[in-house]
Amino acid sequence: MGRKYTSFHIITENKQKTIDEIKKIMIQYCATKSVYKSIAIKVFSNPEASDKINRVMNMTQDKNILVVTEKFVSIYDETISFESIVDFLKSYFANIHEPILYTANFNSSLLIMGVILDGRVQCSKNIGSGLYFYGIKPESTINKILDVHGFEFLTPNEDFIVSDSIALCEYSLESSLGIQLKFSVEDFYQNEANYKVIEEDSDFRILHRVFNM
Repeated sequence: MGRKYTSFHIITENKQKTIDEIKKIMIQYCATKSVYKSIAIKVFSNPEASDKINRVMNMTQDKNILVVTEKFVSIYDETISFESIVDFLKSYFANIHEPILYTANFNSSLLIMGVILDGRVQCSKNIGSGLYFYGIKPESTINKILDVHGFEFLTPNEDFIVSDSIALCEYSLESSLGIQLKFSVEDFYQNEANYKVIEEDSDFRILHRVFNM
């Protein structure tokens, strides 16, 4: 199996304000998810089906991880799938008036990326052999990222703009923007010296990365 992740990255100057907004949104999302879990268990009254729902939901109920870097606040949540990330951001983040870069990879067979602002997709790119299996059309308007406020420092020759290689696009995104596309609590514990814990409670682990990629 290849890489799997879903992440989104908000480019912002007022990081604390953005963090506060993210926390409100993610708490609302988690509350909604819990309601759907209760409904699903009632609908699937079969004990075996209910047990499977509980196990799947519980596996993904760890804290939301936020990582603060020079330009971005990045959010990592394994409960958001590559199929739903765009609709999720449109529904929950429409009132965030800053560009949100979203990225998702499933088994290294597809890569989905784009920028959403005010609930509207500004540009996107879907590549990989796995797209057809999931009924996703390949597309690339990601060059329009150059017109989005905050991304003016990029050039038209960035590999994630011009390449159709998933690995090359991922490397280019991480190196050009100084972000990590995939991050988990295991990554934190394995490289704890590289992060400073800003805040931690029952719902969130907020980290400041203290090294540059």
